[in-house]
Amino acid sequence: MGAGRVLISAQAHPLSGEEQTSQLMSAPFPPYTYETAVKKVRGAEDGWNTCNPEKVALAYSVDSYWRNRSEFVVGRPAIIEFLRRKWTKELDYRLIRLIKELWAFIGDRIAVRFASGIGPVPARPSTPGCRTWGSSIFKIARN
Repeated sequence: MGAGRVLISAQAHPLSGEEQTSQLMSAPFPPYTYETAVKKVRGAEDGWNTCNPEKVALAYSVDSYWRNRSEFVVGRPAIIEFLRRKWTKELDYRLIRLIKELWAFIGDRIAVRFASGIGPVPARPSTPGCRTWGSSIFKIARN
C-alpha cells in the first residue's frame, strides 16, 4: 500500500494537450510504485477533464470492463459510445472539474477516490448544479 494519500490537484496540468494525450496512451503499467500509481491516476483525471470520450478511453485498456449502475460496458469502442450517449443526454450540465485522488495501490490494483462538480450551462443559469463523489477500484492489465 502507498504511504499516505495524494490529492491529484485541481491545478492546470503543465503539459500541452498533445503531450497529455501522449501521456494517456502510454500510461504506466503495473506493478506500481507510489510515483507510477500517482501518474496513472493523474493521466485518468486529465483525460476525464477534457470531456472528450476518445481521450478518456485512452486511459483504459482496450478490453476494459465497466459497470455504470445497471449498464455493463466492455471495450474502448463501447466506452466511447457510452460516454458520447451519456454526455449528449446531459447537455444541460457541464463538468466543472473532476478530481481523482490515489487512495491505495498494490501490485496491479489501484483504488481511487473521486469528486466532481457538475454545473448548469450558461444558457440555463437556473438549472441547479450538483456534486458527486465516490470510489473506484481498478485491476490493470500488466501489458
